Amino acid sequence: MLSLIEDEITIREHFTSYLNKTKVSDWKYENVIKQLLDLGFLPTDDNHDLLKLGSIYKHIAIKLKNRNSGRYSEAERTEIINVIEHMEELCTAQPIRRIMSEKKWQNTYKQTLQDEVIGTTTVEEDSWETKKKIAEKKLQKSVKPLVTIEERDMLVELSNCKKTAELENLLSTWYSRKELSSDCKYIMFTLSAILELWSKKALLNKTHGEDWYRMHVYSNVWDKAFLDDEEFETKRSEYIKLQRLDFILRDMNNDTDILTVEEKPSLKGVKAAIRKGNMLKRHALYLWSKQVDSSALMERLEAISCQWQGTTFTIYGSRLRRCKFRLLHQVQYKFDAGVADGVDDSRPIFPISSRHSPEFSKLLLAILSLKRTVKLNYAKFNLILEEKYKDDVKTLNFADDHFSEISITSDSTNSDIVMLDELKEEEKDLKRFHDWEDMLLYDCSKRLKTRK
Repeated sequence: MLSLIEDEITIREHFTSYLNKTKVSDWKYENVIKQLLDLGFLPTDDNHDLLKLGSIYKHIAIKLKNRNSGRYSEAERTEIINVIEHMEELCTAQPIRRIMSEKKWQNTYKQTLQDEVIGTTTVEEDSWETKKKIAEKKLQKSVKPLVTIEERDMLVELSNCKKTAELENLLSTWYSRKELSSDCKYIMFTLSAILELWSKKALLNKTHGEDWYRMHVYSNVWDKAFLDDEEFETKRSEYIKLQRLDFILRDMNNDTDILTVEEKPSLKGVKAAIRKGNMLKRHALYLWSKQVDSSALMERLEAISCQWQGTTFTIYGSRLRRCKFRLLHQVQYKFDAGVADGVDDSRPIFPISSRHSPEFSKLLLAILSLKRTVKLNYAKFNLILEEKYKDDVKTLNFADDHFSEISITSDSTNSDIVMLDELKEEEKDLKRFHDWEDMLLYDCSKRLKTRK
């Protein structure tokens, strides 16, 4: 085990090697700490120790900046300076503490296993890794926060409000801004509409019916999120396969339904609504698989439905997975807006009063992120079909099954998979959950500029 007191030279050498071998744009303090832990560093969540590690990293970064100033571009020097100035916040951030705590728990767990099997010849060394892989596999099913910096700033401002007067002042500030994006306007208009409900204490009444919720709650917080899409349209109370649906997001180009939502004012009827959503997801996956005709590519696609139960919002997803005989079977799971089912039950809730603005902010974050996730998922499907249609034109073929014979060969499937995995939202300044270091440095720089 490496300790901070006895092995500081080794730690310095590790940090120096990482910073020299890694591009400045890819410098991540989290990564270098994970590597250090893998080398056997004794994990610590003591604040003094975390600051000491950060100080070592900071001094090496300063030395590299001064020694290699001519090698770095202006953008790289700015990034290095930003890291140096805010190293104290970075090295004591919650994700770093969580990594340390997890490693400490892992070491304790392994030691407990060893204590329990004294007198035996083997220890189940992979128990922790097995559990970790299972947890990571579950977490991959989560909807990751996906908003722009501007949207995030507005949501942070909203979550910091504690009184109705503060929310009203915040709205006035937002309305005075010019050139807000459509999704920023969605946040502003939704807050304005919901503030009216909160001021009248309308949500304290638990006897409201489905139509009331749809008119006053769902139409404002949900429907408005999708009004800016030029290629999609929203449908209300339509019938599909003899099933009435409360909300449908439909692609106007080919009339494909890419998202369905059911709404219930209480627990009554929720189970039946979830079964209906599962049936429609199965139907969608079946239709897509007939068009795609590739199990490898189908694993990249996802059918999604949502359920409102009063003021509680839940997202459900389904994928097709290959089994032993190369057949496809449906895997269903529940999203909880960033937390996978079975790990936590922190589904976003529409708060009943203005005193719970952080909950409302999280709900809007979930809806905006889901919107982009759904659109990105459908973009993957369209990309596959476009390759099929290109191939049909080249080969002058209209047969539906011709796609599997030509486009979905092993080589083309691999290239298509790479193309799908590289497909990302093209919105400017879009931030993802794993950018926490960039976000922290952004916040620190913003506060510094405000003080000046």
